[in-house]
Amino acid sequence: MSHYFGRRDDVVRAVMEDDLRQGAEPLATLARPTGPFSTSIADAVSHVATGLRHGVGTMFSVGLTEGLRHAELGPVFLGSALEPTLAAIEARLTAHINAGDMRAVDPRGPAIALVSPLLIAFLHQHELGGSDVRPLDLDALCQEHTAAFVRAWGVSSAD
Repeated sequence: MSHYFGRRDDVVRAVMEDDLRQGAEPLATLARPTGPFSTSIADAVSHVATGLRHGVGTMFSVGLTEGLRHAELGPVFLGSALEPTLAAIEARLTAHINAGDMRAVDPRGPAIALVSPLLIAFLHQHELGGSDVRPLDLDALCQEHTAAFVRAWGVSSAD
């Protein structure tokens, strides 16, 4: 390994960069709206939750473990995983803002608000062993979170 990569940090960087390459198609899917606001948000939440359950959660766990407070790997994790995820969600939300079915706001805050509870719940249940300590129905959380997000950010016909 050291022959090809040098330092351990270089191996971690290469894995993170490869994760970004492999995630290009799922991120492109996440960026595209899929119908009316409520349907599109439900689809986005489902897409993120499915990704977390099938490898993305572990990738985020490793990225946070290696990147927090690390001058080199923190920005690599941001650039290879967290920011591309947020940018994809922001693109979907921007399309809804432009269509007039989401409140006209900077989509960055709502993008963070959409993904954060899902990530924390996944880390709690799977990466930290919370399913043995205090189990959580992730599917129910996704449904409740979707409904709350749509109420908070959607434009109703009365608006």
